[in-house]
Amino acid sequence: MHSTYRTIEADVCVVGGGLLGLAHAHAARGRGLSVVVLERDSRPLGGSIRHGGHLFFSALPGEASQLAAQARASWSELLARAGAFSDDCGTVIVARSDDELAVMAAAVRDRPGSARMLSPAQVAKLVPIPTRGLAGALHGLGDLRVDPRTVAAAIARLLARDPAVRIEWRTPAQIVEPGLVLAGELRLRARAVVVCPGAETREIPVALGGEGTLRRQRVHMLRVAPPGHRRYRPALATSLTLLEQPGFAGLPGAEALRARIELEHEQLIEHGVAPVITQLPGGELIVGPSSVPETVPSPFGNERSGQRLLAAAQALLGGPCDVRERWLAAGLSAAAERGSGGSRASSDNFHVSAPLPGVRVVRAVGPLALALCHVQAAATIAELLAPAPDGSSADGFALRDQRRVPLGVRAHPQAFRALRARPAPPA
Repeated sequence: MHSTYRTIEADVCVVGGGLLGLAHAHAARGRGLSVVVLERDSRPLGGSIRHGGHLFFSALPGEASQLAAQARASWSELLARAGAFSDDCGTVIVARSDDELAVMAAAVRDRPGSARMLSPAQVAKLVPIPTRGLAGALHGLGDLRVDPRTVAAAIARLLARDPAVRIEWRTPAQIVEPGLVLAGELRLRARAVVVCPGAETREIPVALGGEGTLRRQRVHMLRVAPPGHRRYRPALATSLTLLEQPGFAGLPGAEALRARIELEHEQLIEHGVAPVITQLPGGELIVGPSSVPETVPSPFGNERSGQRLLAAAQALLGGPCDVRERWLAAGLSAAAERGSGGSRASSDNFHVSAPLPGVRVVRAVGPLALALCHVQAAATIAELLAPAPDGSSADGFALRDQRRVPLGVRAHPQAFRALRARPAPPA
């Protein structure tokens, strides 16, 4: 009798076809390795399409400037190859008091060449927002704006054109063991396995462990029409962002600023309101987040959180905004332990575990995870492919399709044949 399984061998198996999983697939191809990506849905549907489209490299502290440059270069190269929308717009964080301005000035000193201070008059020339009552602003340079609804699909299409990459949609992984992943009729043998489950689902194999010390968050997001059909190239934020981004927390005056804002804006802090506003290519604005902890996943949103988020955005923009869409996203934050890989700035934004030999589970847990996903992916792949104690290595691991009966499993248009992994295509 024929086997009921279709067996594929590859260097690396990535479970999860969101932005973090695709980043790991891209990192593996950068080393010339063959990759199979397994995604339970027909397209990315979780956090990869529900974020704000803001890549906030300038929020990294000064000692991580090299990391920020590496992350930005990785994103820029990949977006250009994928033909995806991007804009090196930067970020304007407005200050309305001297203590906010002082923390921003400390950030500029900490990040030479990555940020600058703006006067109210300079703010008015850069973005069409009211400047009455502004003390100034921080302009983070080099931050990128992407379209969250299309960027993951564009990267997936780019990878799918590579003959040494295969993406299996609608193929959830049921069993993960060292060197083996079972997903329906598909049996995948791989030297290294990376699982990127995101925050939306707990449906990962029990052997990989749960969320452990991670805490869940419910995140409110809005899509609104801009007042007066205005155009804003830079992303816009308020001083609340200084409290949300760890890269600002250790600066002189940051603790005193936090104490003052928590006292004067208790409701905003309670509902996790720290609006960052980015403009989509068509002109509408994404506003978010408002993040609140939750003990169990809930499909229901608190309208007060949405209203406070909208009010904060309208105060910044200087006019009413017509809400076109509301949605909830799930997030994770690290309660205690940290992941590994890259640098402290990178690991603070990811939780990495090694439940089995040759297997890593990678979750985004920090506000800069989106910006740093390619840095973390490169670190994860490098760690997995490091020579074993016996000196063996994944390099040259052959890729071949041993299928006997197709059984209708969705496959890449170019089915795998006996071949070795090819070098990644040039940029």
